[in-house]
Amino acid sequence: MSLEIAKQYEDFVRKVSPQVAELLGVKNRKIKIIFASTVEYPVLGVTSGRTIFLNTEWFGRHPNDHGTIVHEIAHAVMDINVALELESWLIEGLADYARVALGYPTLTGLSPDYDPERLFEGYEPTAHFFLWMKSKYGDMEIKNIARSISEMQVFDVEKLRRLLQEYKKDNERSL
Repeated sequence: MSLEIAKQYEDFVRKVSPQVAELLGVKNRKIKIIFASTVEYPVLGVTSGRTIFLNTEWFGRHPNDHGTIVHEIAHAVMDINVALELESWLIEGLADYARVALGYPTLTGLSPDYDPERLFEGYEPTAHFFLWMKSKYGDMEIKNIARSISEMQVFDVEKLRRLLQEYKKDNERSL
């Protein structure tokens, strides 16, 4: 990968990370990007703390895959060093929510759909839940969840449970 392309990605991260941080209600953080041939497909990117490792081969072939980078930026601005396994669906869902809410395509190129079977897997199905939450109640509750996870604080699980029940009820009606 050329230095020019790597510089373009670094500029993109510097430009977009404040938008992602604002969307999630967390602090914007200085993010480091490393292109690594050790990150092997099907993994396109991995984030540890505030460092994003991008798959050199993938981004060499797909230089316009900014959606994956936005997803990883979300992880980096949340600066999650330790996450409970029970929170992983929320963390991945928040990252895909940021991708879609900021107008970057998902890997499938489609908008997330309601998928009750996969809701707790994270990614697009959970992003759909956050998009529903934003349309119904605004973004404050999403920011509260993201901030709580980012700051390793407990969030209101009962409220989340009620929102999930309402989400399922609303979406089952529309099927």
